[in-house]
Parts: sequence; C-alpha cells; structure tokens
Amino acid sequence: METIIVKRIEVLLEEMNQSIDSMAEKESESRVRDAAAVIAKLLGYIKKLDEIILSGSISVHEEIHIFKNLRPLFDGRLVQFQKMLEFEQASMHLDIISRKDLIQRMTRSIEQYFQDNLELISYIELGHSYLDSLYFSNSGGIGPILMDDLYLFCDKRVNTAMSCKLAIVKGCSWFYSYLHTVNEEDEQYFKSMDNRGKKLKWVFSKNDFVEYVYLIYSSGAFGNASIRDVADVLAEASGIKMPNPYRIFQAIRIRRNRTQFTDRATGNLIKLMDETDENPK
Repeated sequence: METIIVKRIEVLLEEMNQSIDSMAEKESESRVRDAAAVIAKLLGYIKKLDEIILSGSISVHEEIHIFKNLRPLFDGRLVQFQKMLEFEQASMHLDIISRKDLIQRMTRSIEQYFQDNLELISYIELGHSYLDSLYFSNSGGIGPILMDDLYLFCDKRVNTAMSCKLAIVKGCSWFYSYLHTVNEEDEQYFKSMDNRGKKLKWVFSKNDFVEYVYLIYSSGAFGNASIRDVADVLAEASGIKMPNPYRIFQAIRIRRNRTQFTDRATGNLIKLMDETDENPK
C-alpha cells in the first residue's frame, strides 16, 4: 500500500531504524545510559508518528496496514529498549552468576508471554487477515481492552489494543535475542576464567627454561623483581617444577652456544613473521 500517509510513515521508520542502530553500535561504558538515550530518541520518533496519523483522515485499509505492519515496529523498538534498560539496571551490581540467574528468569518470563499470546503470534506468522478489521482498525474494530502490560499506553486515536499487543510481542522477541547475546558473552567470560586457571605445560628442557627465565629477567620486563621471583612465577604458569636456576645458569654460561634457546626462538619468530607476510589473515 503506497498512499501518501503510509509512505511518510515508512520513510520515518527507515530514518528511526538507522538512527537507533547507529546509536546502539556506539556503546559507551554504561549500557544503562545507552538504553536511556535510545528510549529518549524513540519517544521523539513515536511523537512524529502520532502527528502523521492525526494529520488527516485515514481509510480503514490504511488503518489496518499502519496498525498491523508499521506501528508495531515503532512501539516494538520502544518496548525492546525499555526492557533492556530494566535488565541493565537490575544487573548493574550483580555478580556474573546472579546475572545469569536473572537472564534465565527473564527468558522464562518472555517464553511464557509468547505462550500466553500464541493465538495472535500464530495469526501474524501464518499471514491471516480475516480478523484484521477487528484487530487493527479503530473505525470498525473492538474498543479498548485491558492491557496486561505497562510498557505502552494504548491511545485509541493513534493505535489499537491489538497493535499494542503485537508491538509488545515484537519488542519481547528482540529483547529475547538481546538476552541470548548477553548470555553468550557471559559464557565466553566463564570459559576465559576457566582457561586462566589452567596451567601451560613446558615441553622443552629445564636448561631451556632457565635460559628463558634469565632472558625475561635480564630484559627488565618485571622491573626490580628478583631472578627467584621471576623464576617462581614463570614456573607456576608453565607447569614445571622449578630447578635451581643458579646452578643451571652456571652450566649454560660455559657451553659453546650460550643462547641456543633464545636463538632458536628468535629464528622461529622471524619465520612466523615471514609466513604471515606472505599469507596475512
């Protein structure tokens, strides 16, 4: 349907999505502030939408198209970010385990909401239209119904009860995906924490290890740390029982090639750099 009023709304919708997506990509240090900023922006676009709808007479066919296919995309984004703000405020001071519990509770709540509104969801997903004049037209449709959600105020002049319900379904669906992404991020964090507890295993000789310890020590990378401190830390990280570094260092000093591990490691590093130059990734 390409009437003037529908076209104006479609242009506004595209502008809104581009603006909101751009804001969402530029995350700051506070997701609470980010969500609040997006909500403020969305309210501005929804106000413009209301003005367009009220600017002239709308036919029943236009009402149905707007309230079924366009209006829920505006209000749905508002619901999405309202719920994101609610989640980020609730999880701001939680540890990662409590946050995971919150995600599970909110996920179950959304799944229950979908189940409670399965009739409307199926009607939309199956492409039905036989109830459109009842659901999505104020001219010949049902009057205001008691909404079980506080995310939207259903103004009968610019909306219908079922378009509000559809908007909440869409917003919850988008928020559901957001929770899934956050949960995956937390799972990756858990894995990284597990990996931190795993020890690497040194596979070369103890002489090579002591040369490596003295290489790091002599570089000054750890400031004024003693050779013993450096040796103990690297041994713990490398899964090796620390030998007497001083005794082995004496043996290293008198051998023909005193830096054989360092030379071999340097050669391998240069080779890796050359291979990366040839096949950059």
